[in-house]
Amino acid sequence: MKKLLYALMLMVAITSCKNDFEDSFGSTPTERKSEAISNLTKLLASSENGWKTTLIYNDQVAGAGDFFVMKFAPAEGTSTGHVTIANGFNSKTSEFSVYHATGVVLNFTSYNEVFHWLSKPYEFQGLGTGFGANVEYIFMKEENGKLYFKGKVNGSEMVLEKASAKDWDMADIKNNFVNLKATMEMNFSGIWVTKGLGATSEKPFFAKFETVYITGDLSVLPEKKGQFYRLSYDKNGKGFQSKQSSFVFTHNEILLSDPVVVGTDTLNRFVYNKDRNRWEAANQGIDGYIIGSNLPLFPSPGAFEFFVKAMEGRWYGWTFYTGDDESGKIGSYLDELGNNVKDLKYCQLNMHTKIKGEDVGCGFAIIGDSPSDGSPTRYCFIPTKLEKQGISEMKFVRNGDVISNIPNINEILTTNPYALKFLNALFTTKGWSIHMISYSSNSAALSFYNIEDPSVKMRKYFSY
Repeated sequence: MKKLLYALMLMVAITSCKNDFEDSFGSTPTERKSEAISNLTKLLASSENGWKTTLIYNDQVAGAGDFFVMKFAPAEGTSTGHVTIANGFNSKTSEFSVYHATGVVLNFTSYNEVFHWLSKPYEFQGLGTGFGANVEYIFMKEENGKLYFKGKVNGSEMVLEKASAKDWDMADIKNNFVNLKATMEMNFSGIWVTKGLGATSEKPFFAKFETVYITGDLSVLPEKKGQFYRLSYDKNGKGFQSKQSSFVFTHNEILLSDPVVVGTDTLNRFVYNKDRNRWEAANQGIDGYIIGSNLPLFPSPGAFEFFVKAMEGRWYGWTFYTGDDESGKIGSYLDELGNNVKDLKYCQLNMHTKIKGEDVGCGFAIIGDSPSDGSPTRYCFIPTKLEKQGISEMKFVRNGDVISNIPNINEILTTNPYALKFLNALFTTKGWSIHMISYSSNSAALSFYNIEDPSVKMRKYFSY
């Protein structure tokens, strides 16, 4: 009996303590959770023009980020509703909810292609979990008008601050993209630095923008084409290549989601200088800008000599094909020529061209199809001299009379518009600038840029 009385007294004491504990808060745990959910929902809806944030994620495979503005519209009396999210290029409306789970959580519950491209899983080089963004964020605090969240999965921070009506006008971001894209589409583009990153005016730092594949035609992000970059540069005396990463376009700046870091210096911000018409570094202590050129920014010493030596050892010469990337516009001009002059379809540069068993030297051989009567293939040989012009510049110079079995060949070459277009591009008066990427002492990729019209370009891998 005494034991039973003791147990009853203990239960009364515990119950009393529990009631005192709940009364000290003035509400039950369930009520407090509901209140926290309601408060965050009201906060999200309270900003007249919504909220803005910049999110950047960086992992071992790739870097990515974006600028967003968000407008939350909860259904009356609920903690769910619609959210309109915009970046510089698109705007979409989807659904959101606020709930409680180890804290108050903001959940973007339905797919929003503007927002979720950073979290949607992609099969790119093993990148199976997106770029690192979350779809659920734990609310941490409100401070100085800003809302602080932590990603539920990876703990990444999202800070929402009140947006203005101007933040929703994306015309400036679209213009910035077009401006930068024009530079990025030049034959050569990069970042030129004269202070910071170990650079001086006498010895500048240069990081070259390379081809990116993550936004190719067959990739998972075709809509982001032109918004990704990859940089190659010298770091601590060794060649270094950055991850494929996205530019982040905000109203005031362009950010690099994967910064350039050399020593203690970091470069990841650029602002537009209207007077100089260029994007300039905005990080403290760094003087630099994004540069673009259709001709090589640096000479390639030894490129001409390498080309001559490699050609000497090629018994099959250098063949120009129609419709391929290597021949570029030269191939297109040759295609037009072949479609309009049946005797001139294929072109090859040889150091030692043989006609009827005789070595007639260096030149361009342009040939046609074999006629039905079985006579020798029509040919036209233009003797050519390879002439060095500068450190890595050269000309193809006509060097003698044309040798051909095509009637009226000289008239064709001097009056036919398709022949003139093709030959004027080859034998340009200003010559060609050569850019060489060496793979070994006896192999290299050579790119040739027509100095008069750099959109006319050719490239070839040579070895000897």
